[in-house]
Amino acid sequence: MMDSEQSPINGAKYNTSIQALRPQTKNLISMLLNPPKIFLSETSLSRDWHGLAQLVGIGGECVPHLLYGLDPTNKILALWLKESKEDATIKKLLMYLEQLDRFDIIDDIKTSIDEDIKIFKQNKTVTPVCIDTTSPEHFILTHDDLKRYEKGLGPQLYDAFILFADDDIDFAIELIEYLEKHSELKVCVKDRDLVPGVLEHESVIKLIAERCNRVVAVFSPTFFTSSSNKFLLSFAQYLGIEQGRRKIIPCRNTYCEIPLEYRCYYMLTRTRIDCIRFWERLKDAI
Repeated sequence: MMDSEQSPINGAKYNTSIQALRPQTKNLISMLLNPPKIFLSETSLSRDWHGLAQLVGIGGECVPHLLYGLDPTNKILALWLKESKEDATIKKLLMYLEQLDRFDIIDDIKTSIDEDIKIFKQNKTVTPVCIDTTSPEHFILTHDDLKRYEKGLGPQLYDAFILFADDDIDFAIELIEYLEKHSELKVCVKDRDLVPGVLEHESVIKLIAERCNRVVAVFSPTFFTSSSNKFLLSFAQYLGIEQGRRKIIPCRNTYCEIPLEYRCYYMLTRTRIDCIRFWERLKDAI
């Protein structure tokens, strides 16, 4: 933690309202703060947008609302400005980032913020932080969402998100068909269910965090060669720890070496001898 003499936010100019932040600055803050962080700050705060929400006084009951969009950080800034206009200053924002041990963000946005304040004071114009919570794009991520929206219904909830490598598509299809047709469970599959035009990575994160009860991960020799699979699996593990429940259900069709951090999970393995019990256990686990 920096002391007051080292802190880059001592200048009076930082008492300027966060209304001065230009869209490109807010987008940069969101890009850096939206991704989940597993390790806590020195003050035991989540080092991502969850920690910022706590610091600005946004209660836990608002967290599901924040998750409905692809940019929870920008929503936090909007709500903070709306509820505490005089308190919502750039200096407070930078102080909160210090408390979250996110000096990396401060370093990255410092030059941009200085320019924002300069432009704001010169032009005396206000670029409000806006949020449209009624817009359908905040929750239409899948084809199911679109169908439900047309009927006046809310977003689709899923029993599980299926995460697998491209090389395991045959087993994944078999798994999906069994869960949907024989077990009557609702599962979400990235390449099949996402609507065109949405940001894939952000949408999958939102679906796993808010809409999918479990993540069924098909472990295989190629699964862990995908950086995307490893990130999403780590994210699901973080959610499980945060929520105090089992989020990941690992299974495999072929032998593979399991990374140490996932060996604590009970592994569902399909074998020729015990195939029926594999499907039953998978359904029960979900």
